[in-house]
Amino acid sequence: MIKVGPVPLDRFCARSFELQRIDKIKEDFLKGYRRNLAILGPVNIGKTSLVLKYIHHVLGKDLFPIYINLEEGFLKDSFLGSLFFFLNKFSDKAFPALGNGEEVLGEKFSYFKKFVHNLEECYRNGDYGELLQDLLQLDKIIYRHLKLRCVYIIDEFFTLEDLKINSWARLLREHIMLNDNSLFILISSDVQKAKSILHSEFSLLFGNFEILELKRFSYSEAIEFLNHRGVSAASRVLDILIFLTAGYPLYLDILTGWIKDNLRALDEEGLIVAIRENILDNKGFLYRYFQEKLSSSLPYKENREYLSFVLEVAKGNIRKKELEEKLRPGLLTTSLNGHLEKSGSFYRIKDPLFRLWLLYAYQPNVMGLKLSKREELELFSRGIGNIIPRIYKPNDRREQKQVVQLVKDLLSSFSNEYVVINGRRKLLPKFTSIIEKEISPEILCLVAKKKKGVPWVVVVCFQVPDEGTAIKLNRTFLKGDYYRIFVPLKSVGVNISTILKAGGFWVWDMELLNYLLELYRPGYIVVERD
Repeated sequence: MIKVGPVPLDRFCARSFELQRIDKIKEDFLKGYRRNLAILGPVNIGKTSLVLKYIHHVLGKDLFPIYINLEEGFLKDSFLGSLFFFLNKFSDKAFPALGNGEEVLGEKFSYFKKFVHNLEECYRNGDYGELLQDLLQLDKIIYRHLKLRCVYIIDEFFTLEDLKINSWARLLREHIMLNDNSLFILISSDVQKAKSILHSEFSLLFGNFEILELKRFSYSEAIEFLNHRGVSAASRVLDILIFLTAGYPLYLDILTGWIKDNLRALDEEGLIVAIRENILDNKGFLYRYFQEKLSSSLPYKENREYLSFVLEVAKGNIRKKELEEKLRPGLLTTSLNGHLEKSGSFYRIKDPLFRLWLLYAYQPNVMGLKLSKREELELFSRGIGNIIPRIYKPNDRREQKQVVQLVKDLLSSFSNEYVVINGRRKLLPKFTSIIEKEISPEILCLVAKKKKGVPWVVVVCFQVPDEGTAIKLNRTFLKGDYYRIFVPLKSVGVNISTILKAGGFWVWDMELLNYLLELYRPGYIVVERD
């Protein structure tokens, strides 16, 4: 898998919620309440960048960071360089970084001489078990000489398995449980495996782990990212860029870099050129990235059939029933490294750029089509035109009515099929009628009735409700026998969401609404109003 290094710290932006959450855990630890943290998320989502931003720009001098990066195994010189940097930063007197790590630490910080010597010896002998033991004792040296408690950051901690350390999980677990003077942050790209071990072997009596799952940027975070990169354009153009990148920081970073280097101004035509140049160029990073992503996920003996399956989904044939008629059922149990996922009765490729690459770069190549440059560009231009959705931004009354109609059409498309939402299967029933009622100028209600069972009440809200309005909504629908849905067209805070959930509402935020539209009404998305 192609991995991209962390972004330079001055180019880091967004993720303010995540930085605040890490800082809150640190503050609670300093006050005597320890909650360790696991930061999980797919490769290249920005986990390392987030942690480096925190320890360099946010942490301050309350805790001493011990950063152990295992992405490519244990790199001794990199670790010692990081250790020296923070020793320099936390000491009263700064020293220039001269010579190799062992010489510098031994000369300037003599109390580390034995530690560094043992580390070097274990590294030379390949004794990573003993090396890990030494690393987990480092916080005691820091506390003895600097009077500082530590935060351990272990990046890609499952690499400890690859280093063939016997009982590494037990060793790490026991140290975390017994050492209440240090905070631990574990990082992993293997989300499901990490969750499994955190809920079993690392479910501790003292020092339990909270999970911070890093995902793609929200709409507002993507806009913040584009502003930080100095990319400006008409609102529709930016909306298309965010949709096609699906808010993935890596894609936004690559495309905005290309745009800044090659375009004087960004319009819709220029955006299509930027995407085309990065998708179709077989020497470019994204082409190679998608190619390796696909290759690493192929079943050993079923490549041809499996590729047919992936391409069918890329073409828009996403219902399980339809796919089972065309393909061998055994293929429908596979996952494509996070790009292809099963959601109840549906399959989807959740990455529009990968879908474009499959259809207009990979498929012509695998079919042996000898396209001229002009034919290739024409095919891509037509294809991307079919993928770019109609974007609704409910800023005025006319657009709000259009969004309400879109929600009605979505409900009308449900057909007693299951989808998976937040890890749970949800049955979306077939409705026989949908009646529209206005509660206030900013709140509209859709009553969707089924042939049997309780009706659904779908409350569409154009403004962010205050706590009083949320409580009033709870009271209004408490009396009737309804299944309650709340659809806010602007982001609601945790307090409002909690109040509504306490009243029995299922909150469809913008991400969930667009997810359902992708399954049932492809070609339409709703973005947060200005």
